[in-house]
Amino acid sequence: MLIPRLLTAFFLILGITSAIVLLPDVWFATVIFLVTGLACFELYSMVGVKSVLLRIALVFAYVVSCISLVLTGSDVTPLLYFCFVLWLLSFYLVISYPDRCSWLTNSLLVGFLGSVLLAGASYSVIEIRGAEDGIFWLFWLFVLTTSVDAGGYFVGRKLGKRPLARRISPGKTLEGLIGGLAFSIVFCGLLSHFFMPGDYLGYYLLVPLVCFCVVGDLMESVVKRAYGKKDSGSILPGHGGLLDRIDSVIPVMSAGAVFLLSSN
Repeated sequence: MLIPRLLTAFFLILGITSAIVLLPDVWFATVIFLVTGLACFELYSMVGVKSVLLRIALVFAYVVSCISLVLTGSDVTPLLYFCFVLWLLSFYLVISYPDRCSWLTNSLLVGFLGSVLLAGASYSVIEIRGAEDGIFWLFWLFVLTTSVDAGGYFVGRKLGKRPLARRISPGKTLEGLIGGLAFSIVFCGLLSHFFMPGDYLGYYLLVPLVCFCVVGDLMESVVKRAYGKKDSGSILPGHGGLLDRIDSVIPVMSAGAVFLLSSN
């Protein structure tokens, strides 16, 4: 399990790096929407949309709508802030679980909100890339989510004893969270030190963004529990589905865009 997980992570990092650095804006946006469209496909399957043709039609509508907004130059700022508010509400849902979570069995609502959050994260990535020092910050955010995931996985496996959210995901531990935070401090700190010396914004944002990272992971677990699923799919060896891999990236990008764009 470890070797496929590491190989998958390596090729994902290679693909993300190539896309951020090499692709022109329109092609970059298209790739982002296709990736999140695939995540939508997994989401629709997870919440019970059994027809493959219907899922494909919904994904097609999602991708076309997202690309159209980019091509027409529409202002997506309200969407970014709306998604940020939704993620803030997710903290409450995770803390209060299973209370006030019965609505999660409404597959239409969950599918719609999930699509909105994925679109918001997609536009966040595009907006960050186009901002001042955007490529650095995009790398920084991806390094943060990868560090939290890696630290949580390795430290949690080795030292994990105290469950972080027993009712949601018994496998996640407090030790894993501390390990993820430690990994992110080291790797994001090094990135900031060498490429953005004198800029302390990343240090201020690190702990809040780690919290968003964790809530994204736990929120997907809440949805999977509501529909009796273990993974969102099986497309990524060692990780499960694409949604399982980017569940923490989605809120981090949304929150990161709001924090970074507000600071400029």
